Amino acid sequence: MIIILTIPIFLIMIFVRTSFQLKLQGILGISVIILLILSELIWYFRQKDRKLWFFLNFSFIGFGVLDILARLPKLGHYLINNSTGKIYLVVTIIALCYLPWLTSVLFKYKKNKKS
Repeated sequence: MIIILTIPIFLIMIFVRTSFQLKLQGILGISVIILLILSELIWYFRQKDRKLWFFLNFSFIGFGVLDILARLPKLGHYLINNSTGKIYLVVTIIALCYLPWLTSVLFKYKKNKKS
């Protein structure tokens, strides 16, 4: 729910030129990410059909962990400034993006196989 409420703020920041900037650096940014991950976990455990949402939730948490790792001083410098770190980062992001799609295809295949 918090994610849905923050989307308009980021869309305004992208498409409208204003002097308002939201910068969450250091421990404040990491705290907000942890808060969003915890809210995502609470939402997940309140769902009745958790199996369907597992990999989407896993992807959200994976993106949060990647963001926390990128904010850590030494590891973030390696991930952002080193070409090998960038490759690891891009491969992980692509895998996290395709994971929910892949599971939906597998669930559909499994459902069609039962019928």
